[in-house]
Amino acid sequence: MSKVQIKKQKPKQKEIKAEKITNPNQIDMLVKVVLAIVLVLVAFYVLTLFIKKEEDIPNDSEGDVTISYSTILFSNLLSKEGTYYALAISDDDLNKDLYNAYLSVYSSKEKSLNYYMIDLDDTFNKGYISDKSNLNTDKINELKISRTTLFKIKNKKIEAYYDNKDTIVEHLKMITE
Repeated sequence: MSKVQIKKQKPKQKEIKAEKITNPNQIDMLVKVVLAIVLVLVAFYVLTLFIKKEEDIPNDSEGDVTISYSTILFSNLLSKEGTYYALAISDDDLNKDLYNAYLSVYSSKEKSLNYYMIDLDDTFNKGYISDKSNLNTDKINELKISRTTLFKIKNKKIEAYYDNKDTIVEHLKMITE
């Protein structure tokens, strides 16, 4: 081999020519491309903010869960064993605090029965609210109330009910004495 062949051949470098854009169509095209890229980036940024905001919303299924043993659904009114009271009441009942005070005093007594609250504002309880009460039945599907009602349940049957303020308060006074 000769010395000429042994020497590395230098790669040929290409010349890059820079051209000035002078054509207005090329300028318009460049502006449109840059604008499209900016709009795509802004859209991704807004989408990221939206997704991030959804992640910041607290999830009810995570964290501390409290189970209320004193609140039941209306459909479970006749499903518990033994003798107990159940007060079906709405949040907007003006006497709610009075009833709760009586029940609190009653529950502190030595031989008091358990009592449960039924929230009439709960969606699952709406089917039991009617303009006209039907309380003379032991079938939960036929049971309807029109206002706050205190039930005394014994052996999965309604033993007594009180469906107006005066009778509820009178009975609560009697059991708290």
